[in-house]
Amino acid sequence: MNSSGVYLLFGKDEAIDKEAVYIGESENILVRLKQHLKKDFWNESLIIISKDDNLNKAYIRYLEQKMIESAVQFSKDHLFSSASTAASIVLGSSSSGQKLWKLPDGISLSEYESSLTDQQ
Repeated sequence: MNSSGVYLLFGKDEAIDKEAVYIGESENILVRLKQHLKKDFWNESLIIISKDDNLNKAYIRYLEQKMIESAVQFSKDHLFSSASTAASIVLGSSSSGQKLWKLPDGISLSEYESSLTDQQ
């Protein structure tokens, strides 16, 4: 992981009592993540690197900026007409929200709704 790339750090910011994400970029992801160990809010990370190590600094910064713009768009609650519409907006492609959205225990929205129907 001495590659260049973009990373996201996820966790709960206790200062504001909300889920938080930190989006960053680095020419050496491993070194940068070690520096972030001092930030205690995060407990998960997502790292985006190239298998061929061909991400240049300009493209890394472009990806970081696009991710930040997307995060800002979703810093407030949004109401969508369906789970699939929400999934498609978040992922940027046609998606089945019924299968993709999961409850904390890993059950999909479709499975959850089926279990409610079965109980009736």
